[in-house]
Amino acid sequence: MRGSLFRARGEWEKAIKAFERALDLNSDYAEARAELGRIKIELGLAQEAIADIDKAIALSPTDLASLSGWHFWAGQAALHAGDHKTALERLLQAQQANPADHNILPWLAVAYGGSGQEGKARALIAEYLDKMSGFTLSTWHQDNPRDHPIVGPQRDRIAATLKQLGIPEGRTKAASNPDLTSLPVAPQSIFHSAAPRRAPNACAFQNSERSGEIIDIEHDLSQGFRAKG
Repeated sequence: MRGSLFRARGEWEKAIKAFERALDLNSDYAEARAELGRIKIELGLAQEAIADIDKAIALSPTDLASLSGWHFWAGQAALHAGDHKTALERLLQAQQANPADHNILPWLAVAYGGSGQEGKARALIAEYLDKMSGFTLSTWHQDNPRDHPIVGPQRDRIAATLKQLGIPEGRTKAASNPDLTSLPVAPQSIFHSAAPRRAPNACAFQNSERSGEIIDIEHDLSQGFRAKG
């Protein structure tokens, strides 16, 4: 199964089953565990998402190519849960692991804003808008589906903080491909978060310029089994 393909299509339940199947075959498959956590954000299971991502990190603590992204996803999950302290800690870890990833900035700004550090939050938003001048609240709403009864209010809250910090309203553009506009964190969902890439071939959710990559689980598993053997 290609769990990442289901995830990119917004078929959350199918994606979860695919990654759970991968973990049944190889319980040490860190990427599948992290992806499982990422998908759970879309289903309103933010705390479970963080737990799965932390399991992935425990399985592969020296995987520097992925750690930034995995902390990024954990930070996003924490923001969905309204836990700004944890979000700030995880997003700072993600930024430390990959300082060049400017897509962390708006998430980090929301975490700072929710922690009462509005000055730092506004500075990060200004920096982000300088790099991504076309980013608007309409972009946010278009890239982040709000139809789930739990996730919708969570994302409305995040969007409200972004507006307060200076993100402009913008205009909603018609989607050219409905399947792709409902991405969770890939091409440019959740502030353009993307799937982690392993060098040279990360969880961050990065935003990718690292996204759109489809993981063939069966191939990865076979590689993992060879490595373990």
